[in-house]
Amino acid sequence: MFARTKGHRNVKYNLLQIVTATHDCPILISISGTKTLWVRLPESSTSCVCQPHRMSKTIQCAALPYRLIDGQPQVMLVTSRETRRWIIPKGWAKKKFEPCDMAAREAFEEAGVRGSIDPTPIGEYRYMKRMADGDSIACEVTVFLLRVEEELTEWPERRQRERQWMAPLEAARLVSDTDLVPILERLGSTVH
Repeated sequence: MFARTKGHRNVKYNLLQIVTATHDCPILISISGTKTLWVRLPESSTSCVCQPHRMSKTIQCAALPYRLIDGQPQVMLVTSRETRRWIIPKGWAKKKFEPCDMAAREAFEEAGVRGSIDPTPIGEYRYMKRMADGDSIACEVTVFLLRVEEELTEWPERRQRERQWMAPLEAARLVSDTDLVPILERLGSTVH
């Protein structure tokens, strides 16, 4: 059986992602460049879906803004623009920026905070990002600590998002990206 999309028997993409619900079928196969990929799946695979996959846009950089109040850390979460979920500021990695600098830039744009960014990541997590066209792509996010030194009253996305300070364990309960939870849970032992 060949992987299909929108009723087509053979699918040609510059980059192809195959997602399946069976254990005897590949979870992810991708190619890049101009090669054509014809994928033959086991006959038992009935739920395979092919989607265009933009590999260059699957890496994101995030800031985890924090401050210390009476020696205890608090983190700032922001809401996502469309679904209003609690998240940390993040954005696509860009070649002209170091990952930690990109994370600091996202913290300014999305949360209106500035400060000292740690160039060493505190961790990584993965999540599925829903795109404007309705498709979802897997993103790998590298997280950098940002010690907040300035909280602005005016910033680029202030009318699109809410922001809130909270204890790391409260933030761990509120975020929808479950792979981010362990990073938030261990924050108390990381910063002083």
